Amino acid sequence: MLHDLGTLGTFGRPDYVDDVELGRRMRTAAITTSSGRTVCPFAPDPTTIDPGDIAHALANKCRWNGHTSRFYSVAQHSVLVARYTVAPADRLWGLLHDAGEAYLPDVPSPIKPFCPSIITAENNLLAAVAIAFGLPTTIPATVHYADLVVRSAEARDLMRLDVTRAPWSDYPPFADGIVALPPDAAERLFWDEFYKLTKSASSTGKDS
Repeated sequence: MLHDLGTLGTFGRPDYVDDVELGRRMRTAAITTSSGRTVCPFAPDPTTIDPGDIAHALANKCRWNGHTSRFYSVAQHSVLVARYTVAPADRLWGLLHDAGEAYLPDVPSPIKPFCPSIITAENNLLAAVAIAFGLPTTIPATVHYADLVVRSAEARDLMRLDVTRAPWSDYPPFADGIVALPPDAAERLFWDEFYKLTKSASSTGKDS
């Protein structure tokens, strides 16, 4: 099978590569982060995963592919998921469950199944996040549930959808309305939550 990769920065004839060459290029494809680090999404090194990069990038990315009634960041969404995760031990995963999106486009859930390369990169990034922050290798079910509850609240408050009907009614939203924050405030909120959760985990470890 041949893949048309095109030629970055030119409008000339695209070059064609086989699967072996495609795999090599994917493993070395990299981005530069806000801190100046180099991260390869398809083969991430856990030592390059930085909480500051995650906070900054997610604070500048809008949920719902930018179609919310006002700007509402992935960072703020992540904080809400952490806070509505019922098991305290799972809340850091709640905060970081979308950390892969700090290094990738935020592909809407209905579209993502048709983007296998994005799924591969996101899974690899989340595995690196787990190693970097000492988390379990799989995201807990409590986090997935909290994510859906928060999404229902977003549908109600930011998308003006009827959450009394399926699929939102399966995960009733919390009562409080979401007050969307600008990027700088969302970044600070994410940092504060990260510090609180990691400090709590550190204290628990010392007590045991």
